[in-house]
Amino acid sequence: MRYLYYCNSAYQILTVLNLHWHRKHAGFEDIKDYDADLIVLNSFTDAEEIAKKISERNIFHRVILIDKAFNSGRLHAFKTLLDLLSPAFYLKDKYGLEKKDIQNVYAAIAAPKYSTVTAAIWRLNRNAKLHILEDGAGTYFGSLRLTPDSRLNKRFYKMLNYGKSFYDFDAIYVNDKELFTGPQKDRVISIPKYNEENLKIVRKIFSDFVDCSDVEDKDVYYFAQFLNNKDINIFIDSLLDYLSNYRKEVLYIPHPRHKDEKTYDLDYANERQIWELKQLNIGDLKEKLLISIHSTACFTPKILFDKEPSVLLFYKLCDDKVTTRNDKFDEFIELFKKRYTDQAKIMIPESVGEFKEYLERFIEERKK
Repeated sequence: MRYLYYCNSAYQILTVLNLHWHRKHAGFEDIKDYDADLIVLNSFTDAEEIAKKISERNIFHRVILIDKAFNSGRLHAFKTLLDLLSPAFYLKDKYGLEKKDIQNVYAAIAAPKYSTVTAAIWRLNRNAKLHILEDGAGTYFGSLRLTPDSRLNKRFYKMLNYGKSFYDFDAIYVNDKELFTGPQKDRVISIPKYNEENLKIVRKIFSDFVDCSDVEDKDVYYFAQFLNNKDINIFIDSLLDYLSNYRKEVLYIPHPRHKDEKTYDLDYANERQIWELKQLNIGDLKEKLLISIHSTACFTPKILFDKEPSVLLFYKLCDDKVTTRNDKFDEFIELFKKRYTDQAKIMIPESVGEFKEYLERFIEERKK
């Protein structure tokens, strides 16, 4: 059976490589005549070079790199309409996929949002299935509900897809189904964990893109998050001013898709490095402390690689202003804590005083 994977982040690449390896070499799901193409959107650090490396290793039947410009621009809505009215031309022109390729596709696997490519596939192959791929922590606590939400949009997509909509997906593939809190639990499938054999392959692919020299001598990693809220930003500025007292221990890791307006008195990580790849090569990650409001970066070591660093999440200190949370978030946090061998390593302060106490205690213990 032919599968088509669509990735627009390094996190998705790592998830797909693991899923693909287990299907191809470990008999996961026992798929007859399994084969797959990989589409990589050139929208993240080193995407083009990473796609080339994967292609060189002949892991997939074909690796297709597409430019981010295809998915942006003022005329995006109009272009989407034209593309879906002529899906064969669109898929051939943008992805190099022939009509016969699409008609053989058993399932398209994409991130948890509606995409033109999946819609075009459905237009050419009504029997093709849509499988959703985990895209970080948000998938576990409800981001699937953020896909085309207006009634007009739903009708439009259904009209162009012979009655199908995004919500007609057949399965959701995640790295740990026990963390999933959404309403579609009956369609959730856990991907087997990485093992030493496929980790060797991943390390070889990404060896040219990982430099841990900026993180190895630090014990605390602060992950920036982009939240368009003036009050939160003022609060975070004050918190980072406090963290600068521990500049020797703390590394500031900028958000990969947002440029900070302010420079802090902290050492900065290499912006071109991808955290999901770096954590593969930090030997003593379990001895580190990860700090953020509630960044996916704090959850990926455990979710992807079963590593358990200490985690300090301060979302409760700006609780009334964080709009990215929903009613399932707290449930996800409790489930995540239960997956840890030592739940005391996950700290959620109720006050700035507790935040400082946790941090100072961690740093003092590391000095012993």
